[in-house]
Amino acid sequence: MEHLSAELAVRDVFSRVILNCGGQKTIETEVLAGGDIIGRAAAPYHLRESEAAEETAQWVNCCVAEALTGENIFDQERTDRILKTLLGNEKRSEVFKAAFSVSAAAAAAASSALKMPLYRYAGGICAAQMPAPAVRIFGDFLAVPPVGRPFAEQLASCMAISRKLEKRAHTEGRSLTREEIMQEEGAADRQEFLSSLPDALVITEGKTATLTELFSLIRRAGRQNRTVVFACGEGETADTLICDLAVACGADWIDAGPLRHMESTEKYNRLLRISEKLF
Repeated sequence: MEHLSAELAVRDVFSRVILNCGGQKTIETEVLAGGDIIGRAAAPYHLRESEAAEETAQWVNCCVAEALTGENIFDQERTDRILKTLLGNEKRSEVFKAAFSVSAAAAAAASSALKMPLYRYAGGICAAQMPAPAVRIFGDFLAVPPVGRPFAEQLASCMAISRKLEKRAHTEGRSLTREEIMQEEGAADRQEFLSSLPDALVITEGKTATLTELFSLIRRAGRQNRTVVFACGEGETADTLICDLAVACGADWIDAGPLRHMESTEKYNRLLRISEKLF
């Protein structure tokens, strides 16, 4: 992400407690800038992390808001340095994710102020390719499409694999075995698939505490010719941040969850919309 010479002051930073896909508590952060600019990002918390949702929201609303108010929304690196200072030696994943939600919301506010999508603001001219979808089907299995095809065709291929297996399971009135799933062309064991990729770097929220760190990590992976995979974890919401970041970073693959889960469908729909703009 490049530093812009433009300036627009952060007016406030606010986190609220919301619910994730499992009905558990997580947080959503808003960064307000100028008169009416708002950037928003959620932090997916799993069950243990959800117990600290109120505490981490309060940390954002008190400590983070005070430190960032008045800062330039377009200076992402400075925003992230302030966040790192506030974190200190903090190691708890829920606080890391809260910090990341602030960092991402700041970038979302900056992109909104410039009237451009987040993937373009964050990735610039490097945001020129779509990640291929690796779609969850049964448990730890994926539907993996042929590479080199348009994103919409790849997603349709994954849908066809998923529906075929679901229809077979419904017709036979039982769960399919691993061997039966693996016999279907395009179906893959998730761990085996990741292991087959050249030195895969799997990015989940909480991997880093800030966007600056995330982009630095991915640039280093690029120099090492590693395969970059963005993946959703537990406690997801309908937030589509992961989609814009995957495109901005030029990721190779994205696992946005099962097609039949609404929080995942939102993400695949966001990717479809982005793909229309890129090609």
